[in-house]
Amino acid sequence: MRWVRLALFAGLAGCAAPDLGAPLTAFSDSIGKAETAFAKADQAGAARETQLRIESAVAVPNLVMRGKSGGECRTSSLACTLWLDGEPLRPATLVPKQRILLRELANYAEALKQLAAADSAGKVKAAADKATLAVTGIATLVSGAPAAGFAAPIAQLATWIYGRYQDNLKRSAMRHAADEMAKVLPDATEKFATTTRLLLLPERAAAQEEVSRAADEFRRKPSAAAATAYLDKAGRMDALLKADPDAVFRQINETHKELVRVLNDRDLSLAELFQRIDKLGADIETLAKAFEAFDKAAG
Repeated sequence: MRWVRLALFAGLAGCAAPDLGAPLTAFSDSIGKAETAFAKADQAGAARETQLRIESAVAVPNLVMRGKSGGECRTSSLACTLWLDGEPLRPATLVPKQRILLRELANYAEALKQLAAADSAGKVKAAADKATLAVTGIATLVSGAPAAGFAAPIAQLATWIYGRYQDNLKRSAMRHAADEMAKVLPDATEKFATTTRLLLLPERAAAQEEVSRAADEFRRKPSAAAATAYLDKAGRMDALLKADPDAVFRQINETHKELVRVLNDRDLSLAELFQRIDKLGADIETLAKAFEAFDKAAG
């Protein structure tokens, strides 16, 4: 039932400009799910990595230092953190740049949704400004410098009498924001997707040890309970090996390409966009469920 409206939109596309409110809401919701899933996974991964680093610290205590140089934790210090061989003993995050990227994407998607629902020129401008900040944030993340020459062309349009020109105003803002995002998103997803494997490394390492222990226990004392435990540990490891956080970033980029096409072609059917968004949502829901399973197993 989630996509019953697909047929209606597809039917209307040939005779009128499609209503973008529903797909933009779906796009925003999907990005929001991705941000939530990655936050949960990152927290779980950072906690697991802390456990592994503590084990290393216990084995070689001399590697633990107060700060990188050992000079922190004084009354004159700016911070007090413990480091292990050049890395924080308790990492706050394993994938900081991916988290920033998803946060800015969530802001951008929310801005597009707000543009579609705007009922005044002022709301259009506010949403366009929000999209501008998100694009600039992602450009800065990729290159270290904000996007050059990007400013939403809304200021002069905001003086129009809102009503007769509202559709042109909103669509102009959405098209401009999407076109500018299309210039920076491919580089961002390509640059950071390939390193999201770090998110699962601690969990995979721990799961591998659990599988080995379950195997030893089953061989040492075969029983139905031991076999069940062995199956459960192997199943969790299997889910970890199959989980692909990179795919979420790649799919977000592909979905956005379709969104740009829709925004730049009023006669284009929304069927293809809906299919992309549906797939994106399914990927994110699968990923979120996998992360929830990891959390339960770790707890």
